[in-house]
Amino acid sequence: LFATVLAVALFGMGCASVNVTKEQLQNGLIAYYPFSGNAMDASGNGNHGEALEGAKLTVDRHGETDRAYLFDGIKSHIHIKGSKKIEPPHGFTVSLWYYNLESREDAWAGFIAKNGPGQAAGFRLWTQVSRRIFLTVWGKNGVLNTTLGPDEHSENLFLIDKKWTQLVFTFDGVKKWSFYQNGIFVETLEREIEVSWNPGYPINLNIGMSHRSFFEGMLDDIRFYDRDLSTE
Repeated sequence: LFATVLAVALFGMGCASVNVTKEQLQNGLIAYYPFSGNAMDASGNGNHGEALEGAKLTVDRHGETDRAYLFDGIKSHIHIKGSKKIEPPHGFTVSLWYYNLESREDAWAGFIAKNGPGQAAGFRLWTQVSRRIFLTVWGKNGVLNTTLGPDEHSENLFLIDKKWTQLVFTFDGVKKWSFYQNGIFVETLEREIEVSWNPGYPINLNIGMSHRSFFEGMLDDIRFYDRDLSTE
């Protein structure tokens, strides 16, 4: 099912011939932001976002107006109030499309993050000065902080400028963390970790920022599943 659901629902690369039902696309979908004129959650779970500090609608990768959000890299982001509905107890999958506008060498930027001010729980997907893409996960038994990919010289593991690019990571709920870029498998890391979602305060979900580091560019089609699609 991974090849079909991710190809159609996530990668969206000419997979119309693949037979995927609506039920398959919805199964385990706990938050979905297609940005169709707003920052509302289209999964039906009510995890609606609020565009803040100048985040504004723009043209998406298909050329349709008001179907993606543009972020200024200074303060703009989308805020989703902390909800237990987006704190999966076991495995999960996160997918997003990004278009990076700036190639600043000193830039730290967050794509998406669900973690508190003290960064004691949750996760963040981000990039920093080296322009490599990182995933950080806070667990009850340690912290996973890894670059996306096994080879530091591999070109497809760095932030790509001025081109729509898709990122996916999945967690099997035990120890396998798998990464994909533009529909291509990058690697699977093995790190046994129990994700911590409860630091004693609500953990908000933010799009376009992570711990005061803001993304400059466009983001679209963000999906959050409460299961590891790659295991099916």
